[in-house]
Amino acid sequence: MLGVSGNVEETLLQRFLRAYGKLFGSRPELFAPFFVLACLGISIGGWWKPLVEQEKVIGGSKFASQWYVTGSRTQKHVDTWESEDGHHAWSPKAVTTIFTSRGDPETGDILTSAAFDEIFHLYRQWTSLSVSVGEKSYTTWDLCARGNLVDVPSMCTGLETTTTTLPTTTTTSVTRTTTSITTTKPPTKTTTAAPDANTYGWEYYTPTTTTRTTTESDENMTTTTAASRTTSTAARACVPSPYMPCLMVSPFQCFSEQHELNHISYQHLDSVISELDPLMLPYTARPSFRGTNDTWIKQHLSMPRNDARYDEEAPPGRSRGCHWFTSQGFFPVDLWAGRASWGEDGTSLAGARGLRLLFYLDGSRRAMERLGLTMPELADEDAIAVAMRELSRKWQALVAEHNSNFSHVEAANVEPWEYVEELVYSDPNAVTQYALFVSCGAGAAVLIYPCLFLSCRHPQASHGCLAAQGFLLIVLTLLTASGLFLLCGYQLSLVTAMTLPFLGWVSGIDYIVVLIRYLSQLGIDFIRIERRDEVLGEILATAGPGITFSCFCSILTFGFGMLTPIPAVRDLCVGAMLVTAVNYLVMMNVFAPLTLLEAWCIKTIKPDAHPLVCCCHRRAIRKARASFDAWDPDNDTMQKFKEDPQEGTWLREKYARFLRTRYAQFAAVVVAVALFVVADWNKGNRRIGFDPEEMLESSHEAYRGIQLLFDYFSVFPSNLCFYQVDVPGRQREVLDLYQAVTGSTYAVEGAFNNYLTTMYSVMTHSVLDLANVSEVPALMENDGELLAQQAGLNMSMASSGIAPYGMAPLDKDNFTEILLELLATPSDSAKAWSPATANGSRASLYLDLAGVNEFAWDPAFNESYQPRIRFTVMPFFTANLENDDHYHDAIDLAIAQLDASPLKDDAFIYGSTFTHWEVLGQLEPQLLAAIFRYTMVVLVGAFVIFEMDVIATLVVCLSCYMVVIEVYGFAVIWAKFNAYFFALMFASMGLAIEASSHLVASFAVARGSVETRFSSALANALPAVLASTCAVIGAILPLALFPVFYPALFYIRYPLGMLALHSVVVLINGLFIAPALLAMVAPPIEALRRKRAKLFRICSRCCRRQKAPQDAEALKREAKGDS
Repeated sequence: MLGVSGNVEETLLQRFLRAYGKLFGSRPELFAPFFVLACLGISIGGWWKPLVEQEKVIGGSKFASQWYVTGSRTQKHVDTWESEDGHHAWSPKAVTTIFTSRGDPETGDILTSAAFDEIFHLYRQWTSLSVSVGEKSYTTWDLCARGNLVDVPSMCTGLETTTTTLPTTTTTSVTRTTTSITTTKPPTKTTTAAPDANTYGWEYYTPTTTTRTTTESDENMTTTTAASRTTSTAARACVPSPYMPCLMVSPFQCFSEQHELNHISYQHLDSVISELDPLMLPYTARPSFRGTNDTWIKQHLSMPRNDARYDEEAPPGRSRGCHWFTSQGFFPVDLWAGRASWGEDGTSLAGARGLRLLFYLDGSRRAMERLGLTMPELADEDAIAVAMRELSRKWQALVAEHNSNFSHVEAANVEPWEYVEELVYSDPNAVTQYALFVSCGAGAAVLIYPCLFLSCRHPQASHGCLAAQGFLLIVLTLLTASGLFLLCGYQLSLVTAMTLPFLGWVSGIDYIVVLIRYLSQLGIDFIRIERRDEVLGEILATAGPGITFSCFCSILTFGFGMLTPIPAVRDLCVGAMLVTAVNYLVMMNVFAPLTLLEAWCIKTIKPDAHPLVCCCHRRAIRKARASFDAWDPDNDTMQKFKEDPQEGTWLREKYARFLRTRYAQFAAVVVAVALFVVADWNKGNRRIGFDPEEMLESSHEAYRGIQLLFDYFSVFPSNLCFYQVDVPGRQREVLDLYQAVTGSTYAVEGAFNNYLTTMYSVMTHSVLDLANVSEVPALMENDGELLAQQAGLNMSMASSGIAPYGMAPLDKDNFTEILLELLATPSDSAKAWSPATANGSRASLYLDLAGVNEFAWDPAFNESYQPRIRFTVMPFFTANLENDDHYHDAIDLAIAQLDASPLKDDAFIYGSTFTHWEVLGQLEPQLLAAIFRYTMVVLVGAFVIFEMDVIATLVVCLSCYMVVIEVYGFAVIWAKFNAYFFALMFASMGLAIEASSHLVASFAVARGSVETRFSSALANALPAVLASTCAVIGAILPLALFPVFYPALFYIRYPLGMLALHSVVVLINGLFIAPALLAMVAPPIEALRRKRAKLFRICSRCCRRQKAPQDAEALKREAKGDS
């Protein structure tokens, strides 16, 4: 055999593979079964716990924590969010129900009276749901988000007296008399009826006495006023505190019909609720939409915000909408209207294509705390979490049931996003579903690709049974590699389950085809004469270098791929390395020995056991034996039994001669450049994003809801987070950043005021609660300067809208003491509805709704200090995300605003959708870096494996780079750049080497001149490329032609589409571009090498001639005795 440069000697790799083949071929019946048993042992060991002990093997990490770039700012933010898990148990989660017009959704208007009637019929059933978890039964009122105001059944405590000391004031006076004034406010009586003897009737008799004493001092010329208020409340009915309204973002909040969804205990209180708390807005004072026309409905849905936060210059979608039960909660049009249009005046809705209702389930911890005071038997956090999921599913089924009966609207539902994210990324059913999908493709492959090796007329050239046995070994490879992957402590995910079979399938088929091809090239005479160890040694020496080089480069590719700073990619690369290595070992140690069995069948002229040709072969051989008395394989009549039709001369002569012409080489260059340029241009037009509904079957209950959510709505929840920020001392900076973020084009304020604005509001209203009606005008003079003073606010830091009367004290301990006092949950319903006191009040309800209970705190150092706020969130909505570009524009703008803030190192934005797209935007640079590393790996690997053969190195490197770029550039035509695309590109890089590795390896080890070596390489390698790609494409076609085989569009666009594209690109490059490139660069480089070798020989000869005389003179001197 020749070396890499055409020398007579074999390469070191060839000699090693030949020796290994001889060793293995001497006792294949011993070594091969031992290796199979080892693989089965690893497979059973890895899959024992998942299959027998039901151990979880599907990774449960969220997308962001799997795909962020290690060391990036995103990682810091995601890890901070995940580590502060105390707030997650308090965070509410939204069930989203979407409605569109039953006619044409693109033109139909959903804001009509008929549509509202149908929607409300379903809407009102939300609060009547109930579920059971074991022996515990939960209702919507137990699980919905309605704050932490406890439902305490203790309003029959008789008469309770509360005395509050008002702040002392000192003023200058010129009057020098002492006066004592006592004023008593007339008793007031508030009563609500109890219809039908309902136990939730409310009746209060509340006399309030205010005493004010004024004392003057002659010496200091000052007046000191001390005031106190004594309130006595008598409850005539023993009833619990009312159930506050559940948080539901919907347009029905604008109408009195929303009151029908409130708890009966709140319904009887609603008419006087504003007298108990001025911040509350009664539903009974709102208009009804029943019996009205469409125009009237749209006008009342366009009412401006009714508080200090209203901004006339803000877009109407943010400043107009509906209030909740309190002025602190506001639901702008952008939150619930999809593709809304506005009238010419810009203040009235003209219509909307979609309508979204958000039903919030409470945080499991908050629900547990609330239930622990009223129904302790239900206060089980794990059971509450299960009940919330069951309630969500029950509502999903109810929406589907009503949708079939609607005539004006179409309804679809989306469960809380954390359930959807689990469904999309780590659902075991999704992995199982994809495994079945791969099995369908594998079944098609096992039926199709062995047919490529069948020959009915030539029994000794038919290897279909051997090919089928090879496919079973691919299955063994995947089981062994995945079992080893699990034994190493890794978990499977949809990404690994999608990519690793892709990799093992394609590379395994390629190795099988190459080994079968080189077996056919040995010839009948060689197989008949040589021993089996010589046969196996020859097969490995000729086919082995290409397979080894391919495996070597793939392992190096995935090894260097582990340098990619993305956790999911590192796990993927570990799995890919295991699949590649195990595939190589199985093919070289199990399938290669199986070729000896095939060689024995060829030698003894046995029929191929494949069912499609076995009978044909048996009949042909039986007839031939009946025609001859002696079975002579050398007889000319019997040549058809040993003739190999693949031994034709078309590739070796005609196609090789064609590729050596200038026309063919010019055409190859044009095609290569055209494909590369178009692919590179397409690469620049890639779309970064993801369509979650594509992961689901069109019949899946969540499919339509997710589709409508992303098609019609562009508003998604996000959180402005602060970590280790001195919130009391930096209130101004915190609020400035919040205003900058929510005031941008792509953001909308949250449905409830941020916690600082809410804190300022309850501080001022606590003062107003304690003041007489006659005192209010004085408090509000000079923009509320006296009000701010008595509330303890710093008026110099006032800001319109978010802090109209100033900000809280900057001192940490003072700020925290005030916040915790206001946040204290009332232990008694009477206190819950009294003015602010040290024992807690309804102020805790507002602060809880603003998210204060979701904070993470550092404990106090000692009793002299207050605890410190460690982590806080300000919810808002990312808005106006009409397309994929808007997502990234919103992220870039938000990051720019964060960078411009003094808090940039301690503040960040987190949201399921926001962070998802932020992570996706960081993947492309990592892929480009991986492609560069891959090219360098192939360059170095080829240079080492082929012992510095420049021709082999150049051709392989260019071919691999073109294949990867072309797959990348053409795949983005139908697929978006996301995590799955990234993973499949890694698999494509590992397989791109197949386009040229066997061709170059065959050229490098062939005998003779460049032309002879090139012809031999074409005859040996091109059938392998053609057979492997045709086998893959043939397996894909049944899946593509019959939709029953694939469950979702995702499988067509990503694994199936990219697998087909990769096969086509490899086919074009492997059959035409790479051979033409080899034909073009081989002669000049080979001529240059020969000239260099000739020059080296001439120089060596000259040196020897120059040394020869000197040596002769030395001998003469030595003979004469001269030294």
